[in-house]
Amino acid sequence: MIESIINPLDTSWGIWLITLGSAWLVGVSKSGLKGIAMFTIPLLAHFYGGMASAGLLVPFLVFWRHVCHPLLL
Repeated sequence: MIESIINPLDTSWGIWLITLGSAWLVGVSKSGLKGIAMFTIPLLAHFYGGMASAGLLVPFLVFWRHVCHPLLL
């Protein structure tokens, strides 16, 4: 029961690390290192599929913009 709450897509923790790293790379791309985000979209689409990867990346980007980014300024 608790595993379904913590890991709702039933994926390995390695794939979650790849997902968080991809979201971090997109955030870095938005802050000045242009072009690096083009590697993250195919990577996430490979592991999750097209629609699921977009649904995963958007919450990470919102979290980065509103929580982590102000802490770095």
